Amino acid sequence: MMLFARGGTSDTTSASVTMLVTGHPAIIDWNTNKMSVWMEQQTGLKVNYRTIPLQGRADALSLELASRNYPDAFMAAGTNMTHVNRYGVVEGRFLALNDLIRQNAPNLRGVFAANPGYEGLLTMTDGKIYVMPNINQCYHCTMYTKMWINQDFLRAAGKNMPTTTDQLLDVLRAFRDMDVNGSGNRGDEIPFAAATLGGWGNYPELFLMNSFTFYNAHLLNNSAAADSLGLYVENGVVKTPWAEPGFLDGLRFMNQLVREGLLYEGTFTMDDTALVNLVESGNRPRVGMAPGGYGGIFSDMSGTRYPSFVPLMPLRGPRGVQQIPKDIYDLGYNGFLVSADTQHAAALVRWADKLYEFEATMNGYYGPQGTNWRAARSGELGLDGKPALYVPLVPWQEVEPQNDHWVQMTISNRDAAFRAGEVYDNSTPLYSGDGLEKLLYDTTAAMEPYANYQMVMPPVKLSEAQTSEISVPITDIRNLLMRYVYGFISGTNNIDTEFAGFLQQLNTAGLARVVAVYQSAYNAQFR
Repeated sequence: MMLFARGGTSDTTSASVTMLVTGHPAIIDWNTNKMSVWMEQQTGLKVNYRTIPLQGRADALSLELASRNYPDAFMAAGTNMTHVNRYGVVEGRFLALNDLIRQNAPNLRGVFAANPGYEGLLTMTDGKIYVMPNINQCYHCTMYTKMWINQDFLRAAGKNMPTTTDQLLDVLRAFRDMDVNGSGNRGDEIPFAAATLGGWGNYPELFLMNSFTFYNAHLLNNSAAADSLGLYVENGVVKTPWAEPGFLDGLRFMNQLVREGLLYEGTFTMDDTALVNLVESGNRPRVGMAPGGYGGIFSDMSGTRYPSFVPLMPLRGPRGVQQIPKDIYDLGYNGFLVSADTQHAAALVRWADKLYEFEATMNGYYGPQGTNWRAARSGELGLDGKPALYVPLVPWQEVEPQNDHWVQMTISNRDAAFRAGEVYDNSTPLYSGDGLEKLLYDTTAAMEPYANYQMVMPPVKLSEAQTSEISVPITDIRNLLMRYVYGFISGTNNIDTEFAGFLQQLNTAGLARVVAVYQSAYNAQFR
């Protein structure tokens, strides 16, 4: 099947283009990868892949964008909204794709039709689209703020699954005071441990704060992203939680956990690797509760302790608050972009549109059909209980070097049906590698009654002037949040004597102006 037979000499099957991609430790060679070979066979377009390293990608990409030696296209090379705004809207070095998508991308047009909000999310302030997005409707990622509690410890303590913050306090105290791990030594248990220096959903406060106030602040998000500042929307008004009474209540609760020895003090100096080591250390289990997007982010999934951790549902707080943020805005700008200087724009857009087809998505993610995956057979059911789409024949991984697929360094169409379409055998243990997707699907579905997506801040586009105006205040605000939020929780900073000063410092740093800029951008797009 040749996609490039029409057009002039600049758009023929003999075309050769250069594409900037991310070099990944699990991809041996982009140019000889089986997915690369398959795409050339399918489309007739010869692509020469130029890589930048995954580690340090932001700096490498900045150098590429600052140069005048642009490739014909960029794919999943680390671009974000700021890049698109500067190099697309302002400088015109990325090509606007509206007409090209209309004429050459039937698969992407189908995605837009099935997801009415997507086209608007991708449209920049000048009314143009510069990015063909990666579609990854990861259901369990929409509520990755999950908490896991040790069911063996619960049974040993004679406690039921807690449903309120008061009940959780009672449970954690039992973990602290009773010999729930059977070691014969009361006090060697760690009731609750987390990590603040890295991971996925490992922060100690994300889950629990939502029993007091709406809280979606990802403080370690090292960018100008709204969630790094705690921005959210309530009835069309952009807000932050910092001056809300519920936030202060939540801080006091979290600090109480520290003062009572219920939240491990090492939480504030650990990353996810250290958290795994803590959970797995010792002759007997020690940790009673830990947060994470999935169990492998705080434990060894092949070990004996991982199956002990079961999901805790969002807890009702003292004022009746019981919720969890659900992020439905699953489109980013780290997609496929075309250089304004290329002579092969239409061919590149058709090439990229091919990647939204089911077989291409499967080959790009798993590797060749027949050896790495097969289509589902009649009667086989997926994670959601509906007819399945596919069966992986080899475990997916992104650690060991291979040359079968592109890991996740590509665009694809992994929509909700795709994500739930993997065959699941009900005899498969949930707490196994093969059962992970089902466990996460079922856990997320159980959290749906508590999901709050209405208040999640949608991605808004800031103009170059707006970005410039708030760049310094955002840095100062993020530094203050990192210092004081975890300082108040850990006890390094005194809530009673320093909280008012913390709010004043946020105001002095320009928080009100930052919120006003985001409000203006939000109004322009969503009101």
